[in-house]
Amino acid sequence: MTTQLSKPHFIKVKDLEHSRSGYNVYVKVVSVENTQTQSNVPIARAVVADETGSANAFFKGDSAALIQVGKVIAIRNGTLNFIKNKISLEIDIFGRITPETVEIKETNSTNNISEKEIEKKPRRPRREGEDRPRREGEERRPRREGEERRPRREGEERPKREGDFDRRPRREGEERRPRREGEDRPRREHDDRRPRREEHRGDRRPPVKFTKISAVEPGDEGLNFFAKVNY
Repeated sequence: MTTQLSKPHFIKVKDLEHSRSGYNVYVKVVSVENTQTQSNVPIARAVVADETGSANAFFKGDSAALIQVGKVIAIRNGTLNFIKNKISLEIDIFGRITPETVEIKETNSTNNISEKEIEKKPRRPRREGEDRPRREGEERRPRREGEERRPRREGEERPKREGDFDRRPRREGEERRPRREGEDRPRREHDDRRPRREEHRGDRRPPVKFTKISAVEPGDEGLNFFAKVNY
């Protein structure tokens, strides 16, 4: 079975200001400054733009050789690096730069998103034992072999499963109501447990009575007694 790859979605430069890493964008190289590191790794510091805005970019290695003034490139699976709270377009080992034939007639150099200082919102640290919140449509990862279940935190309710009946959540400090005499556990949906039989003490079989041999009289029937057989 082959998996069909989805077509990448490309955005505009102005949308990168409110985007995150993993973006795809077509840009035209406006200016570039080529240098090298001490270990002779090529570096390209460039300004790239489209018709909606421009941004500073930084590339190194083989990607730096593709950065030429006037050329149109595609930044695929790019990353956003913040230098002094200012955006810089880059790629990591999962991203790549490709030359493109897409036509960008005009470039907007006045709206440079790298000149704006953007304050990054600090991420709330996770509490001890807290799971990462699942995104919409994301399924839970199956538990690995030998992996233990995370213990519930104080006051945390069991997640609702398919087939659970609806009930009011227990209030803080509220204890579970004891079952009444003869009351069954409320059955969940698709619960095929057999119903409890109607049994009463008066309908039960009486206990077996045993008689001593010395008390047996001629004509007695249906007696129960213990005896030892001597050969």
